[in-house]
Amino acid sequence: LREILDASLPDGLSTPGRDWLRGSASACFFDPTSWDHAPHVERPALSLAGSADAPELVLTASSFPEGAGLRLPIPFVVLARLALVGEPPYGPPGRPLPWQSSDAEGPEVNVARDEATGRVFLGVTGRDVNVTLRFDEGAWTGAWRALYAQLGGG
Repeated sequence: LREILDASLPDGLSTPGRDWLRGSASACFFDPTSWDHAPHVERPALSLAGSADAPELVLTASSFPEGAGLRLPIPFVVLARLALVGEPPYGPPGRPLPWQSSDAEGPEVNVARDEATGRVFLGVTGRDVNVTLRFDEGAWTGAWRALYAQLGGG
């Protein structure tokens, strides 16, 4: 994983624009009833970027504007646990798995799953970023399975 990260190159993706993200600020991580305000992400895909010292996930999706993606800083230990061990990308419904960038100055990333609807919520806040997105659970876990398989996982 460290070798893959260190060999990754900048991807040239732009962040999804303000028009596409309109309304996302009214969605709240702690309130699943508000998640309908977050843009729905269709056919998400995850790839790796950054380096072993500053790993990132790159989220792209068919529903993003062309050429757009979202960089998600993630601590190496969390990435290893999620991508290599194959653990699911969220914790129990009452205790979702959040993570923060490893340099403590990057944005905070929160992931939650609503047990009642099976939707997954992703919030990225801090350092000039405020993005909330929602996924169908199968699409989100499918993106993780694809990344896990790409890394040689079972």
